[in-house]
Amino acid sequence: MTANPGITEQPTNQTVLAGDSASFTAAASGSPTPSVQWQYSSNGGTSWANASGASSTSPTYSFTASSTEDGYEYEAAFTNTGGSATTNPATLTVTSSESGNWSGYVDTGPTGTFTSVYGDWTVPTLICNSGKNAYASAWIGIDGDGSGTVEQDGIEADCSASNVASYYAWYEMYGDSAVNDGDEVEVPAGHPVFPGDEMSASVSVVDNEWTLEISDSTHVWSYTAPAITFSADQESAEWIVERPEVGSDKTVQLADFGSVTFTNATVNGTSDPISAFTPLSIGMIDSGSTFLAAPGPLSASGENFTDNWDALGP
Repeated sequence: MTANPGITEQPTNQTVLAGDSASFTAAASGSPTPSVQWQYSSNGGTSWANASGASSTSPTYSFTASSTEDGYEYEAAFTNTGGSATTNPATLTVTSSESGNWSGYVDTGPTGTFTSVYGDWTVPTLICNSGKNAYASAWIGIDGDGSGTVEQDGIEADCSASNVASYYAWYEMYGDSAVNDGDEVEVPAGHPVFPGDEMSASVSVVDNEWTLEISDSTHVWSYTAPAITFSADQESAEWIVERPEVGSDKTVQLADFGSVTFTNATVNGTSDPISAFTPLSIGMIDSGSTFLAAPGPLSASGENFTDNWDALGP
């Protein structure tokens, strides 16, 4: 008796480091036993092509991931004499590097390369259901990748152990003891932050004088930190979702932020997007090398991307 294929296991999204193995698995019922052909799309599902390699006709498709395959989608097509069935697509995220607390993009260059950085994003709506304290920050900044300072501003989105979410804006001159001992400075009262708010932030420097600005167009406020004079390398620019250090604890749980989309991400004015330099994509991992969050591919303009939460931290 012939039975058409029926999907019994869907492939799931995968995040891997470039050069590592990616693996998608699917299954289907049917009689006779259906054959399988894995397919991929490089254009968001507009068109599909058969995958190649020894395992492309096996229920588990494994291959070495390249950075050029970041954002590709994969699906399995099962066929027998009765008909065919195709799984839902699963997305492959390929990062260039790994970090224990950062997820996003970094541009790098020689000393003095970066004089300003800018970005917009929407405050995420946290899912607080673990019964534990959990933390997430979204920010833009200069330095920090390979240097001992970070000049940055952004928002904090935290869950309490009683599953209550809280949000606020901040700035920080990490490594400059003259500004709150280099620790985060919360933006003063009168500058509320709520999930869904449209945020904009910038960091700029002229003759070692730093200007840090953050604004909320939804609740119509803007804040500029007091003028700060500080010498820094200016060797990198960042757009980051972070698992922040709390006190001396560097292994806090990452709050479930869902996703954060950075837009209008530019450096040195508004003419240079992230892609104007050599962008490095960074995925956040836990102590066991499980991805906690990772950025998707850059948009065609080179100035937009979405960072996605993957899993609970330790």
